[in-house]
Amino acid sequence: MSEENGNNLKSIKIGDKYYVKVDERVKEFHRLYSNGRIVTEHHVLGDSGSFAFITVTTVTPDVSQPERFFTGMGQETEGSSQVNQRSALENCETSSVGRALGFLDIGLIPGSG
Repeated sequence: MSEENGNNLKSIKIGDKYYVKVDERVKEFHRLYSNGRIVTEHHVLGDSGSFAFITVTTVTPDVSQPERFFTGMGQETEGSSQVNQRSALENCETSSVGRALGFLDIGLIPGSG
């Protein structure tokens, strides 16, 4: 692990870029926003063996100001990768949470895309 910034959070190197894992972003969110909320909705499309999952996460830094929120979306198809063989919905949710927190500028590393 590295301490290459993303708001000074622990990061890992994937390829030639650094990435802050979503669990680190969630911890930072709770540290910074004690009155905040993370809510994820999920939708399932398709048939067994080929489900597509769509998640929408809404991050509200201060529930007393609900008009200020950030959203992230994720989409995964059951069986489309090794992790999606058994955890497609969890993978999808993690992606949407990470994106929503990124829009709040938690865990973003300049130049990492």
